[in-house]
Amino acid sequence: MIWDIMILIIIDLLREKVPYLRTVYVYFTLFNFMVRQFTSYGVASSIPGPRMFPIIGSISLLLTPQRKMFKKLMNYCKLYPNGFRYWCFGSFTYNTYSAESIEKILTNSKHGQRNASSGLLRTYLNGSSITSSANKWVMQHEKTSDSIKSSDFRSKFLDQTKWLKEEIQRNELKKPDGSNLQKLISRYLLGVDGIQEIDQIGYDKALNAIIFTLSMLANYHDVQQRLYEEITLKLDEDNDENYLNAVVKEVLRLYPPVTVVERILGEETIIDGENAVKLPAKTCVQIQIYALHRDAKYFENPEQFDPNRFLNDSLAKYTSGSPTCVYNGDHHPFAYIPFGTSDLNCIDQKFAEMAIGAVATEIVKHFELKPITKVEDFDLMHDSVLKTQEPIRVEFVSRAA
Repeated sequence: MIWDIMILIIIDLLREKVPYLRTVYVYFTLFNFMVRQFTSYGVASSIPGPRMFPIIGSISLLLTPQRKMFKKLMNYCKLYPNGFRYWCFGSFTYNTYSAESIEKILTNSKHGQRNASSGLLRTYLNGSSITSSANKWVMQHEKTSDSIKSSDFRSKFLDQTKWLKEEIQRNELKKPDGSNLQKLISRYLLGVDGIQEIDQIGYDKALNAIIFTLSMLANYHDVQQRLYEEITLKLDEDNDENYLNAVVKEVLRLYPPVTVVERILGEETIIDGENAVKLPAKTCVQIQIYALHRDAKYFENPEQFDPNRFLNDSLAKYTSGSPTCVYNGDHHPFAYIPFGTSDLNCIDQKFAEMAIGAVATEIVKHFELKPITKVEDFDLMHDSVLKTQEPIRVEFVSRAA
């Protein structure tokens, strides 16, 4: 764009000597634009995806309101189980939710570019750290890691968790319409001294991960009861794979804070195995993590909330940041990535997991949670992180009563 402006300025200065220079340049620019259009359009038209037209492509997706975008994309994931593309005004994006393809993309350093400013869903991604530049990402990572590793920060974190228990006892017990988790947990997190070291996206990830965890415990009483027994009896307290961790991992599988990761291909790449798709260099690839985590190919009964799948004696063991999961009897390393990639861990993962564990332990130990908002009523959307459009409400009942 800058070069185009400079050329037009030069043309204006020379227009008296070469009267038709501007016209020639305009036609040349339009011709170059059409060549790029039809080249990428031809590639896109050979790949399954929503209906598209010349020039405007799949413009209906671009015009979708943000509150409806997530649901529309997930519907496309179901409609096109092997991946799909969308194309608009020359912008070509391919969506994949195949662990095999994801591994191929994320393990190739040539595809490591995180900033896809020309991507069609830039507004949808909302400029989060998911699509930030590599240098900015590294700086954020180092700053956040140093903060949450400090013992002082952890101590302040636990002190604020005690405040949360007292606040529930004072003001939140047995409300007829339940407690608004968004408001309650927001106040809790904002009260942590040092929270300013966590960026807004990290804060939102922790906030909504805690909300989803508490709401799932409220909706699944058997899971809540088993967790309560483990906490009170101090079972497996020295075991990294205890039931609390299993609950947290299962919540993050169903409701990953990061729903999509972007990469720009640095070279021509063939992905999606038997349904091979050849993607040219510079294609924007979006990895749909939410759809990946609910694929029956990788998870038995994927829509079911079942923490047992993450226990030692279950079929698989998952380690956050270096994930493994069952795939036809074997383990696939890229089918569970709730915070994004395995080699570049999400900068806020440790903070979010610390917050979830601390809050769940303290609340379940002292209160029984009952559902006001049912799981089937979750109206999900992506707004930098996965969240619900309406606040989730639960009822707190004191166990001391």
